[in-house]
Amino acid sequence: MYSVNSNLISYDEHQKWISDRLNRIHNEPFLVYSLENTMIGMARFDSVSDAIDKFQISIMVSPTRQSEGLGTLLLRKSCETFFSRYPRGIIVARVHVENSVSISLFKKAGFEQLSKKKSFLCFEKTSE
Repeated sequence: MYSVNSNLISYDEHQKWISDRLNRIHNEPFLVYSLENTMIGMARFDSVSDAIDKFQISIMVSPTRQSEGLGTLLLRKSCETFFSRYPRGIIVARVHVENSVSISLFKKAGFEQLSKKKSFLCFEKTSE
């Protein structure tokens, strides 16, 4: 796993986090994707504190649906949804240097690699 936080998270901690996160859903989009009533992935946009209309994306495809090209589709749809709401917005992504699949995904989606911080590459995308 290439998560920024690799520590084990307790059920109670996760419940608190998800409750707090869902309370911010009106300002920070949280998108869930399903196909035939089965969740296939999600994307969320967390506000970056140092800028207005700048959000960090986190995207996940269900493990049972990976390697089907869904990541490309979900990222494209997520960016379209984000930019329809924030036309002058900026999406940032932090990707672990060893996560070649995600690096390729974000590059293919038009994200520009800006920097490297520790073990993570920083990508950015603006509206086209």
